[in-house]
Amino acid sequence: MDATPRAKQFILSGSQNFLLLERVSQSLAGRSALLELLPLTYQEFLTQKALKEYSVWEYLYFGSYPRPYKENLDHHLWYQSYIKTYIERDVRQIINIKDVVVFHRFLKLCAGRHAQLLNLASLAIDAGISLTTAKTWINLLETSYIIFLLRPYHKNFNKRLIKTPKLYFYDSGLVAHLLEIDSPQHLSIHGTRGGIFEGFIISEIIKCYYNSGKVPNVYFWRDHRGDEVDCIIERGNEFKSIEIKSTQTLTQDIFKSLLRWQEITSSKTNEYLIYAGNEKQQRIKNIHIINWENIPEIFKE
Repeated sequence: MDATPRAKQFILSGSQNFLLLERVSQSLAGRSALLELLPLTYQEFLTQKALKEYSVWEYLYFGSYPRPYKENLDHHLWYQSYIKTYIERDVRQIINIKDVVVFHRFLKLCAGRHAQLLNLASLAIDAGISLTTAKTWINLLETSYIIFLLRPYHKNFNKRLIKTPKLYFYDSGLVAHLLEIDSPQHLSIHGTRGGIFEGFIISEIIKCYYNSGKVPNVYFWRDHRGDEVDCIIERGNEFKSIEIKSTQTLTQDIFKSLLRWQEITSSKTNEYLIYAGNEKQQRIKNIHIINWENIPEIFKE
């Protein structure tokens, strides 16, 4: 590449990213780009005509990995195999896990805490491991793009890093499988449906950034009174604040946290409510209301 003036393009793709940079003999600094390619967005799935008839709960249950759709595979069997090979191949290449059953239990416990504040001490106790091991395993799940940690927004940057984050899985189908949810109908009435829907929306927003080669400045906000906005997107001194609801109907109480955020922030902000209903777009109290299929509307301007 250095010997000839004409640039050559090589695209290397794959799911195994742990040891990639260690095995490259030269740094390639300034001559390469690294892109995170997460499971597909809903908009990408719409390129497959057969998927357009899916309900929100069907889509969340089956998840966003492409291979089961493309090859018409049994989703349950595919996720079961995916977890087994992930633990026994990828994870064991990085850390020496003597008992894979314990790690699998840890993974299921994380699924039970999806969309919740991460309490590492409680997680370690329930899994029967040390706090140090729990921290290592959480870092491993984050590095391998199984989970992501959403930090709370705070004006003081250091406090953003120190304060307790929320734990999310990138793929809703993986959460449903780990929680032993056996059908879209089961998911639609399951106690975790709100958290799974919330995680899906936030992961879609993060994918929009990664797919554009950008780093997402995405947080959540919670005050001392318990008011919370599920997703805050920061861009300079401007914000997009997003409340996420798995309901298909709108009530006045839904807007409470966004209205509270409007009161206390002095920055320029645009408020959005994303819900599981069918109506594509409307506006109430200066809040943009968008249904789950139209997330890209947030980024139009």
